[in-house]
Amino acid sequence: MIEDDKTTVKGIEEVRSLRRQIAELEAANRALRQEMERLKQAPSCTRSGELKWLRDHSFPWCDESGKVIGSVGILSDVTERRLTGDALRESEKRFRTLAEKAPIGISLMNSDLTFEYLNPRFTEILGYTKDDLSGKSQWLERVYPDPSYRSEIISFWEKDFLENPEVGMVKDRTVTVCCKEGKSKTIHIRSVVMDDGTHLLTYQDMTDHHNLEVHLRQSHKMEAIGTLAGGIAHDFNNILAAIIGYAEMTLTKVVQGSMTERNLAQILKAAHRAKDLIKQILIFTHEGEKEHRPVRIAPVVKEALKLLRASIPKTIAIRQKIRLTSEGVILADPTQIHQVLINLCTNAAYAMREKGGVLEVSLTDGVPEIEALSMYDKLGDTPCLQLTVSDTGCGIQPAIIERIFDPFFTTKDQGQGTGMGLAVVHGIVKSHDGAINVNSRVGKGSTFTVYLPRHEDKVLAETKAPYPMPRGSGRILFVDDEETLADLGKQMLIDLGYEVVSMTNSREALAVFRAQPGWFDLVFTDYTMPEMTGADLARKIMSMRPDIPVVLCTGYSETINEEKAREIGIRAFVMKPFTHRDIAEVVSKALGEI
Repeated sequence: MIEDDKTTVKGIEEVRSLRRQIAELEAANRALRQEMERLKQAPSCTRSGELKWLRDHSFPWCDESGKVIGSVGILSDVTERRLTGDALRESEKRFRTLAEKAPIGISLMNSDLTFEYLNPRFTEILGYTKDDLSGKSQWLERVYPDPSYRSEIISFWEKDFLENPEVGMVKDRTVTVCCKEGKSKTIHIRSVVMDDGTHLLTYQDMTDHHNLEVHLRQSHKMEAIGTLAGGIAHDFNNILAAIIGYAEMTLTKVVQGSMTERNLAQILKAAHRAKDLIKQILIFTHEGEKEHRPVRIAPVVKEALKLLRASIPKTIAIRQKIRLTSEGVILADPTQIHQVLINLCTNAAYAMREKGGVLEVSLTDGVPEIEALSMYDKLGDTPCLQLTVSDTGCGIQPAIIERIFDPFFTTKDQGQGTGMGLAVVHGIVKSHDGAINVNSRVGKGSTFTVYLPRHEDKVLAETKAPYPMPRGSGRILFVDDEETLADLGKQMLIDLGYEVVSMTNSREALAVFRAQPGWFDLVFTDYTMPEMTGADLARKIMSMRPDIPVVLCTGYSETINEEKAREIGIRAFVMKPFTHRDIAEVVSKALGEI
């Protein structure tokens, strides 16, 4: 029993001794580790004064009983390795700072389209973080929601990098992406294949630059089309003037209710449609007549929506939001503003024809967004009225959105549209010194925003009572180089009670007037004529008789308008094709009869 106790006590003492040795070893190891850390952080100075980094491989030295009596260490010169490591860490820090602070988006992508790294600028541009784009399908479906466009992008990617990847090969493309908040942006992407097979990509936001290019191309396109339209408008209006004029004259002579009367009425109807078409062409080229006056726009919007409700299917809800802090007055032609709203709402309704939806029209005060402006816009920070037409329809494909304002461009089926609706809208807005912008997402709908400069003057009430076609008396010199129109003008004026001398040559007309300047009471002349224009003829006639009224007419001209005609001293200005009533009213006013 005593022996057992002694054995137990001895075992306890041995355990305690072992614990003391372990504790001493641990303390020695801690001291060694601390010393090693110190040596890692600071170089040692050699006898020659040179600084070196040393690595200490140390371990405890124990006696036969296991007691630590010292330590054994081996010092290795790691100066070169330390300097190389420091340089590498500094280089990594510098390049990471470069990537984090770069003004363009940067990503590192695997060949399976998964991301390893996204810099902060990438998230600023697109809104997505690495967690948002954890897989290939998420990236493609979110950024390219349109399936057909997504397939196109995938085929580009496979062709550029997956079929024949070449290290260092750089490819670049400009694409339209959908950001996290749902907004579309134009992004220029450059990609290079790295040594390990990954792809380094950069992303530059080109949206503003792209929008300015679109505006510039659109402006140049409109200028070119305007030149073409102006070239045909004059001749076409001369033809229409003859058709309308002779049809009207004949219509007054035929038996009422006869087949001839009905046929002539159809001819006039078709001719007036052609006349309206020419007006629309000149409107979208900004060359239409401007009859702008202070107009309160809210009643125009309400009236247009009231008319639209009867023609738009019940499956489409119409919402009206008019929130003006001003009088809501602009300088405008109310008929043209009405046409802008009708055209935009009709297109919106067509986009929702299959599934229905919501058509929302809002009118507020505002300042144009930068993407609505271009170097040709005059708005700047001008106070404006903002007219917005939104729908929840099919949206506009990115591939065609740049063409929607082109004349005769349409996505409607044959016979359902002329392609003039948005072209006319664009022209009217421009002629009112405004701007128009469109945002659209496929499957989500479109929003057209029109900005029109606000006018501070009050709207003046205006009433116009109808009156019968005026008649008169007097002697008129009628000049037009088109023989048909010269004869037509003579017949119209004779029918109204005037005596008429009709001429087809401006120089001969001047000679006739010079021979008897006091005989004539009024001169009615075309503008575009060979040898001598109507304006030059008017100047020479008025130099002989400053008091004589002169009426100038034209089918279309870039060099003359009503304002310039009045500066010359011309009493009245009329556009072809004119009607019998047009002639009657303009001549009576010029003679002071009405």
